[in-house]
Amino acid sequence: MVDIGSGAGKFCVAGALFGKCRFIGLEKYSSLVTSARALADVFDLTDRISFLAGALGSVTIPVGDAYYFFNPFGEYWLGADYPLEAGAEFTDTRFADDVAAAEDLLRRAPVGTWILTYNGFGGRVPAGYELVRVDWELRGVLRLWRKLGDAARTGTRRPPAPREVRDLIRTMSQANPLWGAPRIHGELLKVGTFVASRVAASRTR
Repeated sequence: MVDIGSGAGKFCVAGALFGKCRFIGLEKYSSLVTSARALADVFDLTDRISFLAGALGSVTIPVGDAYYFFNPFGEYWLGADYPLEAGAEFTDTRFADDVAAAEDLLRRAPVGTWILTYNGFGGRVPAGYELVRVDWELRGVLRLWRKLGDAARTGTRRPPAPREVRDLIRTMSQANPLWGAPRIHGELLKVGTFVASRVAASRTR
């Protein structure tokens, strides 16, 4: 399993302790990668866990049977709960690039790939994936997906966001002209409204 935005490595370590699969964490902040590697070493799990430093889309992503997204780009609208590294970029363009890279990764993944999302990743799971299970018992929403086909071959498309959601985004944008698309998208997530980041972007232009 590949953990996109693995942070300090807690998910990978916990998964390796309670299961037998191999975990790879991708994290763009090198200080967190250092902490994650130290945590794996404490539990003697370095034979089944590895961590890579780099941003999604700028490094080669390991191929996995499954990918985990725990709100990997949340710092764009929620802020970070750790000291930011020099050169950290928080712009609408950087956010859009990160989300596009995640969607492209999932689009190119082979049939049979699993996706586990906790509070999403800011974009939409591409067509061709089936939502297998939704768990509402946690503080956030946990969703399990599996890729059943290639959208390019099936020609399937995701339905547009509901009319009431599009109207809400437009109203928020007009009432808060200084808010960018990431901020509006984040506010929607806080109240349990899950839409792709590009939907928010298209309604705030």
